[in-house]
Amino acid sequence: MHYKKYRWSKDYEAAEEELELLLQRLSHNLTRWEAVAYEDLPAVKVSHERELWCAEGSLQLFFGDKAVTLQPGDAITIAADQPHHGSAGVAGCVCYEALS
Repeated sequence: MHYKKYRWSKDYEAAEEELELLLQRLSHNLTRWEAVAYEDLPAVKVSHERELWCAEGSLQLFFGDKAVTLQPGDAITIAADQPHHGSAGVAGCVCYEALS
């Protein structure tokens, strides 16, 4: 699998405002998106590296039969051409995405 999960916050009670400040300092061109509770996210395979930061709720990403869960304070970098799909958690999710 070609992805790397990491923490963008040391605080497990991370807030969206904290993430926005971090991403502004990193000068990323971002898209903010939301998914409602248990919403299925379609399968994608993008031709460039994909970065996701979880700001609220939770998101489960699937890489074949491997599942990776993101919660507030988590981020993931997904390699180009890595197929994946997802599902929002019980409270939905708010994520920020940057394309490299």
